[in-house]
Amino acid sequence: MKTDQRLKEDVEAALRWDLRVHAECIAVTAHHGAVTLDGELPSHTEAWRAERAAQRVAGLSSLTVRLTVPHASSGPKP
Repeated sequence: MKTDQRLKEDVEAALRWDLRVHAECIAVTAHHGAVTLDGELPSHTEAWRAERAAQRVAGLSSLTVRLTVPHASSGPKP
């Protein structure tokens, strides 16, 4: 079984490996094998990619994704 520190490092490495994910915008925490991703990303597609990257890491007991995507403006500003 991986330590929480090793699990955190492995997830961070998986996020950095996918160049389409702004890994620096994501905070990773691990506690008893449960990993949480926190942060704000520019698109839902990128959030999905980050989730998929984390899911590929062996040793996770669970994954909580708390990634937000800002709302696009509905039109030009006056």
